[in-house]
Amino acid sequence: PAISPQTATLLQDLVKYYERLANVQPNNDENPSSWIATLRARQQVGMLHHRLGGFREAIDAFEQTIDRLDSNPRFRHHVHPLLAVELHNRKGQAHRLLGEREAAESCHETAFQLLATISAMGSSGERVGQSRFAYAKARTIYLLHARARPGHGPESLPPLEALQPSRNRPPHPWDDFFYSWTREFPPGDTAMTPDRARPRFVPNAQAMDQLQQGVAILDAVEPNESELPYLLLKAALLREVAADMLNPASEVQANAATAAIDLLVELRERYPKDVRVAAALVRTLADMNAFLPMDPERLFLGIERLESAQRFGVELLSNQVGVRSHELELIHVRFKHSALCQQLAESGPLHWRHEFDQQAATSLRQAIASILIIRRHEPEAPGYMMWQALFQTRLAEVLGRIGQNERAEAKLELAANRWNAAEQRFPDSEIAKAGQRLVTLARENLRREPPRPDDRRGPDPRKAPNGPRGR
Repeated sequence: PAISPQTATLLQDLVKYYERLANVQPNNDENPSSWIATLRARQQVGMLHHRLGGFREAIDAFEQTIDRLDSNPRFRHHVHPLLAVELHNRKGQAHRLLGEREAAESCHETAFQLLATISAMGSSGERVGQSRFAYAKARTIYLLHARARPGHGPESLPPLEALQPSRNRPPHPWDDFFYSWTREFPPGDTAMTPDRARPRFVPNAQAMDQLQQGVAILDAVEPNESELPYLLLKAALLREVAADMLNPASEVQANAATAAIDLLVELRERYPKDVRVAAALVRTLADMNAFLPMDPERLFLGIERLESAQRFGVELLSNQVGVRSHELELIHVRFKHSALCQQLAESGPLHWRHEFDQQAATSLRQAIASILIIRRHEPEAPGYMMWQALFQTRLAEVLGRIGQNERAEAKLELAANRWNAAEQRFPDSEIAKAGQRLVTLARENLRREPPRPDDRRGPDPRKAPNGPRGR
C-alpha cells in the first residue's frame, strides 16, 4: 500500500474509531439509517486494514460487510448497486496480495457475475450510471487477469530466471537446472518444484479478449472531469495485454505496450504533481522480463526505459518519503537495470564491458542499500532476505569483471552467508539452493577470468559510431 509511516499512524487511529462505530448495533433492523451506518463503518474498517497492509484483517472485515449486506435484502435499495461488486473485488485484491490466487479469482468471478445481474436489471440498473458501471466492469476484468509481480512483498521470492548464471563461462552440469525452465511464483511460495514450472507469461486467448474488451469499454465512456481514474485503468489494462513491455510476443501486445507508455507520458505532462500517474509510469516502464537473452538494440531500449523509471521513482519517493511500495518498485527497477547492463557487458566489446559493468555496479549498490533499510523492519522475511543475497551475488560478479577481485570475494562471502541462512530457515526452498549454486559458479568464474584494470574507460557505446545507436 502506498502510504507513509505518518499516514499509517493516522489510519490506525481511524481503524479504532470505525471499529467502535461498526460494533454499535441498532435496536432493530427496521431502521435503514442505522443499518447503513454500521454497514459503511465495517466497510471502512476493511479499507483501512487494506491500506495498512493488514490483508487478512481486511478480508474478515469485507466478509462481514458482505454478510450484513446479504442479511437484509429489504434495505439493499438504500445502497448503491455496485457496492457488492466493490466489496468482492476488494476482498479478492487482499487474497491476491497474500498469494491466494484461487480465492482471489473466485472473488473477482463473483463480482463479474454481479455485474451481469445488474446489467440484466434493465431500467432498475440504469440508475447505476453508464460511466460508473463501465469503470466497475473494466476494473473487475483487470483484477481478474492482473499478474502478481515477483519481489514486491516480504514473502515474494526471486524467480529462478533471475538467478541464471553468467553466460560468459564454459558449460557446467548445473546449466540444465538453471536454464531448463523459467518460472514466476506468487508471494508466499518458498517451495519450488519442477512440476510447477511455467513458461514465460502470455495471456491466454480468453484473458486477452477480456482485457481488450475492458479497454474498449473505457474508450466508449464519455470523458468528464473525473477522467483520470479511467485513463489510469486503461493504461493498466494495456499493460496486462502487453504482458512484457520490452519483449511483447505479438504485434497486438507490442501495440498495447506502446499505447500504455504513450498514454502515461501524456498524463504525466497533464498531471505533473499526481503521484498516481508517476507510480503507474514507473511500474509500466519497468514491467519487463529483464532476464531474457536480447540483442543489443533491445537491451539499449530497455536501459533507456529503466533509467527513465529510476528518475521518476526517485522523484516519487522524494514527494512521498517512506512509502514501502514505492521503495520496492525502485529497488527492482535498479536490479533490472543492472541485469540489462550485465547482458551488454557480457556480450559486447571491452569498452562496452567496462562502461556497463560500472553502471550495473552502481545500480546494485543502490538496490542493496535500499533493501537493507527495509530489512531492518522485517529481518526474517524470506523475500527480502533472498533478494538481498541475489543482489550481493550479482554485484560480486560485476566487481570481478572490472578487476576488483578482493571486493568481489568479500561480496560472495556475504552472499553465501545469506543464502545459507535462507536455506536453514526455509529448507524446502529451491531458490535458496539455487542461490548457493550461483555463488559457487560465480567463484569458479572469478578465479577463471583475468582481472581488468578498473580505471580503463571507453567511449559511451550509445554514442559510439559503431554502437547500436550509431548504425
